[in-house]
Amino acid sequence: MITTLAMLVKEGEPLWAVMTSGTVLQKATFEKLAKKVRHLYQQYGCSEAGCLSLGTGLLAANDQGKPLPHIAIAAGTNAGEPADIVVTLPDGRTVETRDLGYFIGDRLHFVSRIDEMINVAGFNVYPGEVEEVVLAMPGIRDAVVFKRSRGFGGEQVCLHFVSEETIPAEVVREFCAGRLATHQIPMNIARVEAIPRLPNGKISRKALAEAPPAPSLTF
Repeated sequence: MITTLAMLVKEGEPLWAVMTSGTVLQKATFEKLAKKVRHLYQQYGCSEAGCLSLGTGLLAANDQGKPLPHIAIAAGTNAGEPADIVVTLPDGRTVETRDLGYFIGDRLHFVSRIDEMINVAGFNVYPGEVEEVVLAMPGIRDAVVFKRSRGFGGEQVCLHFVSEETIPAEVVREFCAGRLATHQIPMNIARVEAIPRLPNGKISRKALAEAPPAPSLTF
């Protein structure tokens, strides 16, 4: 729904406010929406502890804003070294969110769910970073990155994408090669009719990983 709003609303007639929660907007959607709304908010939280931070004046799609004043949040100290986001509640209870994040100043930034991170020969690959590059490729309308086991240990970066025209896998890899590290480049690539989403709009990378490999469209 937010993606549709970003397309239909005119910059000269912006919406008053939009708040997102539950998942990080794609970079292109975030940048388009930011031009068409006066106030863009982002809320971050977890089911065990409720709302944890509220982002106003957002600077990036993964910017979750400042932690609420009644809680304490620990995470990584820079983008290159994200760490588990751990919350301490007012009653002293500690909640491990199973998310990776980092702080820039006093603002929390989300990176990935820990169980969605892909380990390629000892290097960590975060799906959102790869998706951001793939979605910048001309002709690609939607994309999702997830992991599959390679056997003998280790994991493989897998990509499903949606496009109007056929785009060979090697062309996608070549585009990624100039923008990503070698271990981030998708090896298993399929062009599909649509990316399946849950009723709440989220994508289940776990379900994709466990499903039989999708045949790539050729038309």
